[in-house]
Amino acid sequence: MPPPSLVQLCQRRLQGHIDALSDLEALPNRLVIPILSKATCEQLQYLEQINPHIVAETDELWRPHVLKKFGVGRVLEGTSWRELYKAKTAEYEAKMAAFGQRLQKRNRELEQVRDSKKVQVIKNPPLIQRRSWGGSPYKVKESAIGKLKRETQKKFSDTPIRSSASLLPPRSIPASEKNRLLKDDAIPLSKRRAV
Repeated sequence: MPPPSLVQLCQRRLQGHIDALSDLEALPNRLVIPILSKATCEQLQYLEQINPHIVAETDELWRPHVLKKFGVGRVLEGTSWRELYKAKTAEYEAKMAAFGQRLQKRNRELEQVRDSKKVQVIKNPPLIQRRSWGGSPYKVKESAIGKLKRETQKKFSDTPIRSSASLLPPRSIPASEKNRLLKDDAIPLSKRRAV
């Protein structure tokens, strides 16, 4: 294999620095096309805009980009690889825009569902009747004994009703203890001794 020529070495060097290229009018197309074969789509579009004279020669450079990005291997009669690339790119962008809109709509719907299930703070909560142990939120019916006590208290309003413990007969107190209690009442508190 023979060593590369000076032209080939310069072309390889320029392929690594395509971003630095701008005006290619001074170069013949036979030298420019091998340099642009390594250019990306964006670089190729930029150089074609600046140098319209190379557009006729760069159509075949678009073929690898169309194959790589869209998988299309043929061009219809009367269309160029550049036109096919632009058409497929526009189609892809339209699909992505429609997909983005569907995704945003779905996210809004999910957000609405999430917001409807959120816990909300209520400033004036409604009063809730709590159930009693009996299971009824209404007044518990008064027992017969309670009703009798209430009616008796109404009749004898000046005399308080005794509890059921006070209705029992008093227990009998031995006489010795009665005497001691009576004596304790007669002795002043300061002179009583502890029992």
